[in-house]
Amino acid sequence: ETMIKESECDDKNSFKGLSQDMLKAIKQEEKTKNEDDFVDGLFEKAKDKVTLSINAEQLLEILNKSSLKANCSDPKGFSLETTRSMLAAMDANLTGKMEYDEFKKLWESCQCWRDVFNQRDKDR
Repeated sequence: ETMIKESECDDKNSFKGLSQDMLKAIKQEEKTKNEDDFVDGLFEKAKDKVTLSINAEQLLEILNKSSLKANCSDPKGFSLETTRSMLAAMDANLTGKMEYDEFKKLWESCQCWRDVFNQRDKDR
């Protein structure tokens, strides 16, 4: 992690003297944080108020509202079968539902795999 000194910032909060790669990384990190907050909000709205968990249909809605939908081979986004498989793979306590910690692990894994794919995809 690189510390940024106050002297490196002008009055508009832009960064002076940073490489294009560093600026790109900062923007990507901010974009990721904003989307993390967005999907956290979707999870909060969708979760069952008693079990504090979501089912495969709710996971489907969340993922299809996220940027991950753009990486699906199907233009409609994720399928119910796919989200059922994801839920089963991440359901550590075998409840048939996904709690927040399981959802966050899935979300982070999906972002990681998306990034790896995008770095390696020769057709882009």
